[in-house]
Amino acid sequence: MLCVDVRSQIQALEHTVLAKATDRCCARYHMLERGVTYTDLGDDYYLRRQAEHTDRYRQGVVRQLERMRHKVTLDPLPAAA
Repeated sequence: MLCVDVRSQIQALEHTVLAKATDRCCARYHMLERGVTYTDLGDDYYLRRQAEHTDRYRQGVVRQLERMRHKVTLDPLPAAA
């Protein structure tokens, strides 16, 4: 009989494998449905997304402060040498 820890580890692994397979099936379904081919997003995709998110977050914070009747000026700090 397997110990509880081993059983839970096996269950977690099965869940991960199933989740990955589901993601791939969904991607294939939508590609076939739309008639498009797979396009690699590039090595720096997540870095670009993070930069876009940071800009949107900054704009949102500025907008909130301006709604509270504050004047906001953002000046970049000088680059560290």
